[in-house]
Amino acid sequence: MSESYTAVGMVEFNSIAAGIDAADQMVKTAQVDPLFFKTICPGKFVAAVTGDVAAVSASVNAGRETHADALVDWFIIPNIHRDVIGALAGATGITERGALGIIETFSAASIVVASDAAVKDRRRGRSQRRRRSRIHGRRRKRPPREQGRHPEPG
Repeated sequence: MSESYTAVGMVEFNSIAAGIDAADQMVKTAQVDPLFFKTICPGKFVAAVTGDVAAVSASVNAGRETHADALVDWFIIPNIHRDVIGALAGATGITERGALGIIETFSAASIVVASDAAVKDRRRGRSQRRRRSRIHGRRRKRPPREQGRHPEPG
């Protein structure tokens, strides 16, 4: 599998019927391949497609316009990381143990965008993340260690 897909787009709806109808329009509008069309919880439906950027953009726009009244969220990511696609498909395994980050969002679409950014940021390395944080004026300060609360590594 390549490191990234050409483009991936997803549209989320608060109605299953509207989502199914919009998904139908999405694949009929442009030359895209479906990644998945499914319900994610009672009353919510997501449609995700892949293809070249222009086709995915046209497809997502068609889905958004078909049932704008039921639209929750949407995205188009031109070069989504392959690890995010694997996670969406439920096909990723844990290869190493380390820190765990938790991202909580209202919509499924925004969690995919956040996951893609996190994976790409992890690949850049820690020094580049620090540098970028300082450029944007955000420098995270570590709280001082409280004596007796955290044992020193031995």
